Amino acid sequence: MQADWLQPPFTVTDLIAALLWVLAALYGTLKLRDHEPGMGWFAWAMALMAVFVGNNARHLPTEPTWVSAVGGWFLVILIAIGCLCVGLTLYVGMQGRARTMVLALLLMPLVVCGVIATGVDLSIWQFKRHVWNLILTAPFFGLAGVAWWAERRERSAGHLYIALAFLLVPGTAIVLAALGSPSAHLRYWGFVPMLVIGLTLLTVSLLRRRRLLLEEVARRATAEDALARMNASLEAKVEARTCELREVIAGLEGFNRQVSHDLRGPLGGIGGLARLAGQALERGDLAAAQK
Repeated sequence: MQADWLQPPFTVTDLIAALLWVLAALYGTLKLRDHEPGMGWFAWAMALMAVFVGNNARHLPTEPTWVSAVGGWFLVILIAIGCLCVGLTLYVGMQGRARTMVLALLLMPLVVCGVIATGVDLSIWQFKRHVWNLILTAPFFGLAGVAWWAERRERSAGHLYIALAFLLVPGTAIVLAALGSPSAHLRYWGFVPMLVIGLTLLTVSLLRRRRLLLEEVARRATAEDALARMNASLEAKVEARTCELREVIAGLEGFNRQVSHDLRGPLGGIGGLARLAGQALERGDLAAAQK
């Protein structure tokens, strides 16, 4: 018999829950640091999924095959998927009426599942678990469509990888149903693509942020180069205008010297006659002064 201390201290679901908590912390950090749209909603989605999967092995039944009310714990995963829907529409920049309509379509299957999960007496609504799983994963088709729309609007931003990651969840449900695997296995296998979604969103967000920062640096470098060229052009214009003003000043000074030289002789003669006239007036010789 194997000793108890050789038993692993945690299960695979515990490990997945821990990874989801790490993703939630990373998204929260991005929200606080960069204020990028949608990151806060992604953080809540990952945290709620971590809570759900961390308790998965202890609180979720595996039978019966047919369900009419799933239980309150499923509300946690429904809210988590709803947070993903809100976060993605914000992340890709949807606004106005278009965003409202897309959110309504994305959240409609979650509302239906939520009504069933509340435990309301819906005995006439009997769902095969595989059908329930397909209904539960239906919003991921819409999320993939939103990401595809964002890829067409913003090329080479990585949204195509987000779309493919979202398709992994319903793809997993379809594959499990096709293989005849117990439907309860989706509770465990479904969180593998959820981890892929979280990592893909995080990676694409960081790469997109890096690309935007590089574009901003390039724009600033271009603006600085243009400003430097403008300054050099202005300095050349100022220098040229300064040279023109110096030439004008030099011409005015030459003209002033020429005029002074030309007027010196006549003015000297006028001054001499004025002195003689003044001396004649002092002697009282009016006739000499008039000459």
